[in-house]
Amino acid sequence: MHSIYNPNASSKHNSVYQHAQHICAYNYYFSPRTLVTQLQDVINKLTSSQHPQLLSTLDPAPNQEKSDSLKVVLDQPQPLEQENHPHVCYWCKGDWVKYAKQQHNHGQVPSRLGFLTDEDGSLVTESRIKTFMSAAKQAWNELYHIQLDPSLWMKKTLEAASYLTYIMKMAFNEFRYCNGDWKVKQFAIIKYPDWCHDVREPGHLTCMSGILFSHCF
Repeated sequence: MHSIYNPNASSKHNSVYQHAQHICAYNYYFSPRTLVTQLQDVINKLTSSQHPQLLSTLDPAPNQEKSDSLKVVLDQPQPLEQENHPHVCYWCKGDWVKYAKQQHNHGQVPSRLGFLTDEDGSLVTESRIKTFMSAAKQAWNELYHIQLDPSLWMKKTLEAASYLTYIMKMAFNEFRYCNGDWKVKQFAIIKYPDWCHDVREPGHLTCMSGILFSHCF
């Protein structure tokens, strides 16, 4: 029996196959294990004196040995232009503060992370926020490992702030849709206490092969 070639069926099969490939790729690149690997690559670059993007900020005294601490400030990604993203809400922090105040005046409580939107101006989803938090947790774990984790994020060092900002902006454009770094800072102010309570204080950190893994993703 001769097979009958159906171009429509072939096209449909290719479409389904490509869709499956996209799903597999998405699940791979945004899985916690892959995210940890990507963050470890950043950490390795941070601690390498040969990395072209690193600027030394603290030179040890003549009688002081060099520390293993993160003594660098990263060159951040190039800022995005607001005119190229006209639908993004709250480009300036003042816009978000004004909106939140108006909501309170009308007896409504805005979401604490309502300033984070996608390029179309839509609020980020809860699953997306969990992905943000997974990345931030690994960054804070590493800061804990090298003793640069502050008691409060408002008391952070320049190195800690630069490190977190670099990671969040490189991984997620939602933190680049603004003037300066205020969205990363605001996110950290809100979420850092959760990490302190859930991970640091109970002692849920273990060191394995040079990277800290959290028991509670």
